Amino acid sequence: MSTEQQNEQQHTQGTGKRTQGPEKKYEMHLRRYLDKRGWGIKAFSGVIRNDSGLPIKTGKSGTPDLLYCIGGIFFAIEVKSTTGRPSDAQIEQMARVELAGGIAIIARPQVDADVRRLVEDDHIRYLTPCDRLAYVHGKYPALYTWRA
Repeated sequence: MSTEQQNEQQHTQGTGKRTQGPEKKYEMHLRRYLDKRGWGIKAFSGVIRNDSGLPIKTGKSGTPDLLYCIGGIFFAIEVKSTTGRPSDAQIEQMARVELAGGIAIIARPQVDADVRRLVEDDHIRYLTPCDRLAYVHGKYPALYTWRA
């Protein structure tokens, strides 16, 4: 059985109807919160099939799940389950976001309070990008597990 088939089987749980896993539920919860605070999109990258069934690659491999601009700060947010790990491509893209002056984090249900505190932390808006990263990495280390 292919990985795609296993994922579909896991999400349908034998009912034929697609269900949401914990990661997807948390992502929807987080998006509702973030949408009230700024502008953002759910990024999609992967493979879709055209009308003929041929695969078409979309997006850029490793693009974080959520891209938001809140209070003039760019946030790239990779949503993971409590045990999920980012891929090498995701780590590379998150590092590129930081090099460009944005904030790249891993959001998990168990660190949701830190995600909210970070988004609402007005202090980061007055720091230079370099100082902002040092401040955020020091104050919110649980959101930077991708750097470990």
